[in-house]
Amino acid sequence: MTVRVNDEAATTVGFPATADWNTVGVRALTVTLAAGNNTVTVTVTNPGGCAPDINKINIAAD
Repeated sequence: MTVRVNDEAATTVGFPATADWNTVGVRALTVTLAAGNNTVTVTVTNPGGCAPDINKINIAAD
């Protein structure tokens, strides 16, 4: 899948497989946000295959 913030180039993000549906995986990604409103777009790039089950996105200050 790709992640794009505002008008920046999209970043490809891979997600390693977990043992099963009951095993949670975590993926960290560092992006730069502008002051004020930002648009974050997540796009699945494997439409015929599996995609991650995203339950939440945390935003933290550096």
